[in-house]
Amino acid sequence: MIICFLLLLYVDRVKSICTRDRTDYDAYGVKVAMNEIFLVQAHNDKDPPNFFIQFAPYNSTQNSSKCSIHYPDDLQNYVYTVAVGKKPNQNQVQFFFAGEVLNTDNGTFIGVAKYNLTNDVSNSSNFCATGFSYSTQYLPNYAHQEYYIIGVEPKGLLVYGFANDFIFIFDSQNVSTFKSWNSSLTWPNVSFTPHAVDISDNFGVVAGFIKNDPNGRVKFSPIIYLLNFNSSNHHPIVVDQHVPYATPGTWQDLLINDDADIYSAKYSMSISINSRGYVLV
Repeated sequence: MIICFLLLLYVDRVKSICTRDRTDYDAYGVKVAMNEIFLVQAHNDKDPPNFFIQFAPYNSTQNSSKCSIHYPDDLQNYVYTVAVGKKPNQNQVQFFFAGEVLNTDNGTFIGVAKYNLTNDVSNSSNFCATGFSYSTQYLPNYAHQEYYIIGVEPKGLLVYGFANDFIFIFDSQNVSTFKSWNSSLTWPNVSFTPHAVDISDNFGVVAGFIKNDPNGRVKFSPIIYLLNFNSSNHHPIVVDQHVPYATPGTWQDLLINDDADIYSAKYSMSISINSRGYVLV
């Protein structure tokens, strides 16, 4: 396995969002996901908020191959991010969405939208709009999370959630079984805040920041964790870690990352694992 690291941290200071800016498609996470079957995009700014769905082929202009479906339940739902499996079964059309409920006690949530393949696509002009059903799990014990990311295993059945305060496993085939625990039980450094994740068939990679000595010049440092998964309960296990260091005298070496635990676009990260097991961070 070869891991390559490319860390780009934007220099300009960007003010943290205190209230959710529904028009900002970059805030708090990736709002679009796609595979060979379909594309989904979260629209927090619509009234009411909705998911836009486009089925492949993506050059199709037929209205029946695309639609918008309203968010589930509460109109106060704010979706941080959406995700799909990279290599799903062709008969499995579903996507995951994660976020928080504003102005209520329900806190954060994870959900799955499943498409009912029994619909007669050839005879239905609105099969897209009427074919999806939701299952949602709330985490009422956890309030707003500055960083909350999800990673889907390639087949698109299991999703892992990583946030400042918690970690969970959500099984789309058994939504009543929901496992969550305090993130401090998993990370070697309890100050870790997750900023990006990707999961392959055999391992996962999570990148973020850890807090340094408050008396030091650099307040937060980037770190990358390599994960394996327990074969019986699928729990992530940290098996290795890497702390990249900036070359002395470069602009990266001047960064102090004093507010890396508060959401800002300048701290955005991305991870991609290809089919050969190579990792780009």
